[in-house]
Amino acid sequence: MITYICHNKNDKTGENLPCTNNRCETSICPSCGGRSDAISEIFWCPECQVPIYEKNCPVCGQEGKKLTSDVRPVFPEERLLLEIILEKPFAFEKDSVWNGNGNNYFVNGKKIKFSVKDLKNKDADVIRKQYEELKAQNTYQYFEKQMERFILCNKERYNRIVEEAKGYIRSMTENFDITDMFVSFSGGKDSTVTADLVTRALSNPQIMHIFA
Repeated sequence: MITYICHNKNDKTGENLPCTNNRCETSICPSCGGRSDAISEIFWCPECQVPIYEKNCPVCGQEGKKLTSDVRPVFPEERLLLEIILEKPFAFEKDSVWNGNGNNYFVNGKKIKFSVKDLKNKDADVIRKQYEELKAQNTYQYFEKQMERFILCNKERYNRIVEEAKGYIRSMTENFDITDMFVSFSGGKDSTVTADLVTRALSNPQIMHIFA
């Protein structure tokens, strides 16, 4: 769940506004009209076995349990490396494996015991050799099914924030000509998403991109 909190203060006095620290439904505070800050809470759906951004799963309706505030999928290559380090090759092959804040790993919604500092006691050459021996047996079969389920469970939230972002872009550019606008583009994921949103929001693929 991505929620928003208004942290705006009085511009002249610096004092709190009546809405300061209030939760908002969108990135714009309905009271002061200023931008609110996003706070992420991610839950785990015990039925669908994937992280969800809503407290109740949009697909099965199950109530999720709080998991972390940021999460990313663990691809099969990383999963196999993790298993080898834990001396459990392919133990999580069919499981839903994710990485959260603080480099914590979660398997089927449960945090597993793993510490980066313990890696200094491991023989990198042995791990590398074992990985090379086992990588041909690795598969994306189960991972792809989990990603399909993850997208299904979270697409409503994704669509909402995309529309909100596009609306914000339109409101910020309505008094400007297309020749006054440009997208600062580095080629990274953030600028790629920004470029896509701007192009879609303004329905104009000709917007200037400056590589920086």
